[in-house]
Amino acid sequence: MRTRYSVLPPLMVSAGMFLAVLAFAPLTTQPLVSATIVLTLTIPGVVGALMALLGMRRLPSLLLSTLAGMIPVLWVGLTSSPHPHPVVGLQELFVSGFSALRNNVLPIPASPGFEWLIAVTALLLWFMTDLLVEVLEQPAWSLVPLALPFTISTVVLPADVPLTGFLLVAGGFTAILLSSSGVRPAAAGRG
Repeated sequence: MRTRYSVLPPLMVSAGMFLAVLAFAPLTTQPLVSATIVLTLTIPGVVGALMALLGMRRLPSLLLSTLAGMIPVLWVGLTSSPHPHPVVGLQELFVSGFSALRNNVLPIPASPGFEWLIAVTALLLWFMTDLLVEVLEQPAWSLVPLALPFTISTVVLPADVPLTGFLLVAGGFTAILLSSSGVRPAAAGRG
């Protein structure tokens, strides 16, 4: 397994996933540009870029980046739950998020549990996308996790999903493809 040779792919995975998560907007009154979502998707990209600069292998870098992305998710989970026991509190937050999905008419009103669910989903999709782009070296397959939020929105509310959601996913996908083109910086200067 090779080390990373570019800092751009993990940063572009973060940017692309952030754009893709915005496609959830028609499903909720929750502002998707929140500190939780931004930090959940920015921190792993920055950590991945730093690991690339240090020449770390791709799989350990992916795991460290994902663990770093879990920090804001866990922080919000632990501070949003009133329960004193952390594991039970996270479980209750998870249940309340799914309860909001099940029991509300669309668009789903803002709630801590639902915001936490979106953040967990965003981090999971970031992990899958970076795994495809960096570890498996299959950036074209990153379209699958990138398109998932748009696909869910389109299936649930086919008439209310604007074209901008598709354009955001396409922009993120294009950025990922361009950043992982395989041109090594050292090889680019050779004649």
